Amino acid sequence: MRENQNTIEVALILQPNAQLSVVYGLIDLFKIAQFCNEKLEADLSTTVRITHWDIAKNGKTFECVFDSQPDSSKASPDFLVIPPTLNQIISSSDAVIWTDWIKRQHEEGAIICSVCTGAFLLAETGLLNGRKATTHWFQANSFQDKFPAVRVDTNKLVIDEGDIVTAGGITAWVDLGLHLTERIFGKAAMLKTAQFMNVDPTGRDQQNYNRFSPKLAHGDENILIVQHWLRKHYIDKTSISDMAEKAGLGERNFIRRFQHVTRLTPTQYLQKLRINQAKDLLELTKKNIEQISWEVGYDDVASFRKVFHKHSGLTPGEYRTKFWVA
Repeated sequence: MRENQNTIEVALILQPNAQLSVVYGLIDLFKIAQFCNEKLEADLSTTVRITHWDIAKNGKTFECVFDSQPDSSKASPDFLVIPPTLNQIISSSDAVIWTDWIKRQHEEGAIICSVCTGAFLLAETGLLNGRKATTHWFQANSFQDKFPAVRVDTNKLVIDEGDIVTAGGITAWVDLGLHLTERIFGKAAMLKTAQFMNVDPTGRDQQNYNRFSPKLAHGDENILIVQHWLRKHYIDKTSISDMAEKAGLGERNFIRRFQHVTRLTPTQYLQKLRINQAKDLLELTKKNIEQISWEVGYDDVASFRKVFHKHSGLTPGEYRTKFWVA
């Protein structure tokens, strides 16, 4: 049992090349959350303690290298946050020492959280197997290849599985911090914290930012031929039989192999190619929605709007307002 039931410890681990904006940003966010909670005159007895943990010099144990309440007695963390790395993702061999410790904290009751590519280290523990999780959309294929037992959903910015919380995106530490603020202090304090920081409260989706990155390094040459062909002919009226013929395969065999290596049906894949191009045109040109619809292969503008919203979570007009740079 914890000695101080009103002190909530949020521990961050300093894996190699950890993103420091996450490590230090969460210190500031929880200071602001504490301030906002006090202004609300809510539960003034609850405080957030931030600790940072790293591998000790002996290379076998862990030590606390930062403590926002150094005079307080030590206790197991309530939340353990795994920040992302900005360059090379930690290897499975280097992750071993961390995974054993993370699993031990989970067994002792800590809620395990990850930000962006920190999900790779979390997945190495096996705790994500059979669960839904998110990571940065750019790493979705790599993550799914390495951890097929995890149900990846990079449309979501934060996925809360109760004892496991994952956040996707490089700056999603803000969204995770606000999410944890709500769990610790309540919704009113979370909203006040978001307002104070001039950021949107939790609830936004990573789907708005996703760009399709086709999986090409799969080794199936017949399917790769079709992928390269579709990249040039995505605006054409293309049928499954056309694709199968291009691959030199029967239709059923083509569909099976295509889905196996891309994790998409041929129709879904073609839609994603078209929506990617539409996003480019919305961001970089002043062409109207009807023109863009035709240029990416949709004769029916209403159908284009429906498919665009399905893949981006925004209407074409909303997307242009948010991302137009021309």
